[in-house]
Amino acid sequence: MTPAGAAAAATYFIELYGYVLQTGDLTEWDAMSFPTCDFCKTTHEFVVTTLGAGGSFSGGVTTAEVITVHPLAELEGGYPVDLQVTQGPTVRLDAAGKQMSNFEGSVATARFHTVYANDAWRILGVEGGRDSQ
Repeated sequence: MTPAGAAAAATYFIELYGYVLQTGDLTEWDAMSFPTCDFCKTTHEFVVTTLGAGGSFSGGVTTAEVITVHPLAELEGGYPVDLQVTQGPTVRLDAAGKQMSNFEGSVATARFHTVYANDAWRILGVEGGRDSQ
């Protein structure tokens, strides 16, 4: 459990976002999501609801750059990681292919609270950024 590991985990996690939207494959997303993570749960529900109704997403490619890895948060047992997150344009379509929403994309800073538990990195929560849903 190192600061570099926390940074890599946070980056990997948020870069899964576009993949999750486009494929509906929540396996890795859910494996890394700690039960306390509202952003994680909200994203899961958003994807399941949209795809379950026959909808789809286009775009949503997300990249991240590490800004700061903070010292170990003793209470949480992990490292807070600040990332600059860039999300590309994203379109949500209904089952008929009609556009339901259009997100132009954004660049935002968000703090990812990480913890190493049960031999894997997990995301405890996410603060800041923009809720792109």
